[in-house]
Amino acid sequence: MKTLSFTFIFPLTLIFLLTSCSSDDIIQENDFCSHITINIKNETGTDIQDFGLGEKIWDNLKDGTTIQNICLDDLILDGEFPMIYFNGIMDGEDVKSMAFLYWCGTGMYSVNEGVYTIQIKDRSEFNTEYVNYEFSTN
Repeated sequence: MKTLSFTFIFPLTLIFLLTSCSSDDIIQENDFCSHITINIKNETGTDIQDFGLGEKIWDNLKDGTTIQNICLDDLILDGEFPMIYFNGIMDGEDVKSMAFLYWCGTGMYSVNEGVYTIQIKDRSEFNTEYVNYEFSTN
């Protein structure tokens, strides 16, 4: 009886622990993007409700969650910095990306291919209506 319970219960417990202890969730949006691929990770320490990017809205982007393979036809860059326009609600207050602060078109251009990973970081210390983000290219 001891061998039988160890044979079945231990592997089931191990599988449960390995699959449930992950701190990062992944939302797979598309399998493949033909132009621009955006991956967004919430690293703010709090959930973002009604997270929106363009016309797409997710109910709740939990802290630590990544949305993978968001497809765009093109992307505006300011120098090397991607202009990612997102918005949502953090701690009951409306917030939007720092890209909304840019109003001058100098140095901006459009690209139609590439993979970008965006890490949503924290609220701006200068104006808490805006959220900072960092990026990397893959």
